[in-house]
Amino acid sequence: MRCATAWEPPVTEMEILRRRRELVLLSAELQRATLVRRLDHVQRHPVNTMVGLAASIASVPLLMKSGCSSRAAPPAANAA
Repeated sequence: MRCATAWEPPVTEMEILRRRRELVLLSAELQRATLVRRLDHVQRHPVNTMVGLAASIASVPLLMKSGCSSRAAPPAANAA
């Protein structure tokens, strides 16, 4: 037995683009709200933010921070 469904007109390309635009705008609004919430938290608790930053810096090995500076420099080309 076949289920009868209500006939709907086909979705046009303009409708698809309109829906995509709505999703992009909603995504941007949600990202903005997240940033506002995080900035508000940082402003209310600046000490916790600084402690977290110091901990993240301390967790990175010193050699990784300095990059290639710990290796010997390559020989300079003769500029004569």
